[in-house]
Amino acid sequence: MSPPIFLFAGRPGKPKGPLEATDVTKNGCKLKWKKPDDDGGLPIEYYEIEKLDPLTGQWIPCGKSTEPEANVGGLQEGKPYKFRVKAVNKEGESEELELDKPIIAKNPFGNCSTYTLFNVKTYPSFFGWASYDGH
Repeated sequence: MSPPIFLFAGRPGKPKGPLEATDVTKNGCKLKWKKPDDDGGLPIEYYEIEKLDPLTGQWIPCGKSTEPEANVGGLQEGKPYKFRVKAVNKEGESEELELDKPIIAKNPFGNCSTYTLFNVKTYPSFFGWASYDGH
């Protein structure tokens, strides 16, 4: 008879960084990180994403993802946000991986509905038509 084999499971390790925020707009952004080195002996069920609410100073859940990336929405334009992510398996949650620097929820090129009009007498070189005929 073989001796019994004991398997121990625990909480997963902290997701690997850096936690990156890209494609920032006035309403949301994309977050990306790496899987933890240790899954705790059980599959990671999902990643919990939280944002630091700029009005209350409290961490609040803002999404879940089964992959090490997520699109986050529901941001308020002009407000600073920090994010953190943790891995979750059947035994519990990992430590959080936190964004190094806050982002500001804003469109990358400003407000696209803003136009600058030039006085043609003052700036004549800014007025005219160009055509492109393919040659």
